[in-house]
Amino acid sequence: MELNEELIKRKIQINRKKFIADIILIIVLLIIFGYIVNEIESFKALSQDVCKLCELKTNSICYKLP
Repeated sequence: MELNEELIKRKIQINRKKFIADIILIIVLLIIFGYIVNEIESFKALSQDVCKLCELKTNSICYKLP
């Protein structure tokens, strides 16, 4: 009887840890998704001219070396 109760308590602890880990994973994914949504213009620009994006963000001049 005690063994069953101990196993049940152990399973509850494991499930609680899994639940907390799932919540943390969801939060991390939401943060990544939010970052991508906020920086979507930068991600679009990566398929275009990266030097121009850098010049616009830093107000500098990009020299392409031969």
